[in-house]
Amino acid sequence: MSHAVRDRLGVRVSLVNLIASAVLNLVTLSAELAGVSIVLELATGVNNLIWVPIVAAAVWFVIWRLPFTWLENVFGLLGLALVVFVVVLFKLPTDWHGLWHEATHPSVPAGEGHPTYFFYAVSLFGACLVPYQIVFFSSGGREEKWTAKASARCE
Repeated sequence: MSHAVRDRLGVRVSLVNLIASAVLNLVTLSAELAGVSIVLELATGVNNLIWVPIVAAAVWFVIWRLPFTWLENVFGLLGLALVVFVVVLFKLPTDWHGLWHEATHPSVPAGEGHPTYFFYAVSLFGACLVPYQIVFFSSGGREEKWTAKASARCE
């Protein structure tokens, strides 16, 4: 990706793109580590700051030690489990008017600070753009020794 930008738009634009991508990846990784740590705090009662290094070590282990196919399949199935939220939305009694009002008139509730909503914004932004997926699948392609001939068969 960076090579194509450099060829078409020059080195400076490529460098800006590369730096922006690295910053976005770092912020997204931080938000994801914090999110998992908060979930573990809610589940166990142990402070989330204690969970951050443990979660970071677990992420490092998963990324560096598990084969790409395991990552792809396990996290794909975990993502599919999110369908439960859609089912629950229709199965449980839902205040549709209140839901619509909250979605169209966002505000910070009393007792919660703006940092919480900054965390949500970073998480949503990273989840929507996910530029690191290009790097993720490219590295998986290298690990599995994908070739141009193999990708031509998939078309």
